[in-house]
Amino acid sequence: MTDNNNLVGLIKIWLKWKKNILIICAIVGIGAAVISLFLDNYYKSTTIFYPASSDLMKPDKLFGYGSETMYYYGTSEDADRVLSIGESEELKDFLIKKYNLYAHYKVDSTSDKGHFLVREILEGQFSVQKNKYDAIELIVEDTDAKQAQSMAKAAREKIDEVAQKMMKSSQQQMINAFDASLGSQKIELRKLEDSLRVIRKNYGIYNSATQSKILTDLSAIAESRLARTRAQVSALEKEPRANQDTIIMMRSLVKGLENEVDLLKKGSSGTSAFNQGVDMVENLTQIHEQTRKQYSYDVVRMEQLKATMKSSVSALYIVEDARVANQKSRPKRMIIVAAAILAAFIFSTIGILLFENYKNIDWKASE
Repeated sequence: MTDNNNLVGLIKIWLKWKKNILIICAIVGIGAAVISLFLDNYYKSTTIFYPASSDLMKPDKLFGYGSETMYYYGTSEDADRVLSIGESEELKDFLIKKYNLYAHYKVDSTSDKGHFLVREILEGQFSVQKNKYDAIELIVEDTDAKQAQSMAKAAREKIDEVAQKMMKSSQQQMINAFDASLGSQKIELRKLEDSLRVIRKNYGIYNSATQSKILTDLSAIAESRLARTRAQVSALEKEPRANQDTIIMMRSLVKGLENEVDLLKKGSSGTSAFNQGVDMVENLTQIHEQTRKQYSYDVVRMEQLKATMKSSVSALYIVEDARVANQKSRPKRMIIVAAAILAAFIFSTIGILLFENYKNIDWKASE
């Protein structure tokens, strides 16, 4: 084994060329330091928040009519929705337009690749993701610390706006559905009211329960009067000295009472107009009452939906607001210089070892 192929040989080679290696490392280090001085400083602004639960926009939960527990913090589905908004083209276009990022990033807006380039730069300096506590971190980097803070705050507010708009859009669909349902229920109620009015007029029924009770009471009273009058007539007929005119008058009264009782009995036995229409009236009244109750319930629900939709309930819970950074986030110049020197050392060492190992080979003879 030659010296070049063992550790001692390698060390000898390195020591032989160490001055050159150190000069290379020094030159690369100085060059990296100079280049790093021309790199722009970037400042990072971070805002942290949790998604709010969609229950806050549900009237049955908000007004306490639901039987299920109300949640204030969002589920993983709510977090995914917020993340999707944060990564959406709508948010990026909003930031590009609001902060005139074409000019800020020095990108020609009229070029074919202008829109692509400005998005690429923005995506490299913007991120939204979950942290280890399942909160959402929105980070913006920029050469201007105040702009980074402003962009982070504006992006979070835009996410909140879009999330609210999505939930309110769903509420508007529900309101439209209730509105259509209420319209048909209103027409149905009018039809029922018109039918009840006609039937009551035709059959003389205005309050079936009251009228039925009155008929029963009158029938009992009339039968009692008829029985009493018959007893009086019977007693007079047995009295020899009774006035015949009085007896005739009492018999006429009995006849009238019999007719009255007969009419009242017909009214309570189902043969009268009252009883012919009472079942229809009661059925229609019951249907009308149920429809009216459902209509009233739906009106309340729709008003609650409208009230909820008008309310300004945030879709986010802010844990940490965006701040103006007082220290740069990058570049880490010491790390850049150290990495450049280390790379120069490794590659120069490898190059010298290769040179020493193969310098004595006659490449022309090997051909």
